[in-house]
Amino acid sequence: PSGASPGAISIDPWDNYAYVADSGRGSIYVLDVNPDSPSYNEVVRTISVNATSGLRQIAVSSDGRKLFATAADGYIYAVNIDPEDKPTVPNSNPRKWGEQIGKVLTTTGAWGLAATPDPLKMVFTNGNPNTDGSGFGVLTEFDSYNCLHEFNAD
Repeated sequence: PSGASPGAISIDPWDNYAYVADSGRGSIYVLDVNPDSPSYNEVVRTISVNATSGLRQIAVSSDGRKLFATAADGYIYAVNIDPEDKPTVPNSNPRKWGEQIGKVLTTTGAWGLAATPDPLKMVFTNGNPNTDGSGFGVLTEFDSYNCLHEFNAD
């Protein structure tokens, strides 16, 4: 989109969508990357998170149900991208598909982000050379739809 500053990118496990984080604002662009789709290579929607700054890194959970993004404001944001939660009734979205479903403030900030084999855990780094051992954290999900309640820095 006009004025976008594409930064990090992550692709869902089914190779249908690429999620592109905007490094200048709290926007995630959903790009159709399925060559058999009529909207191939087009931005099919924009997901907004309430980041007060641009997004840094982005990653899809190992089960492909959630999208996570780190931001310069120190938060990690979560978005529901579970295909099973996509609404079938117009103007109804009870499972908040394609929307921010949670955020957590990290104590030392968050930069790098990656999925783990456990779909309920993500790992992150803060990119701060002065924090050494506390620069790594594990984000653990406890509530499927109000996500991001706890993290541990190891």
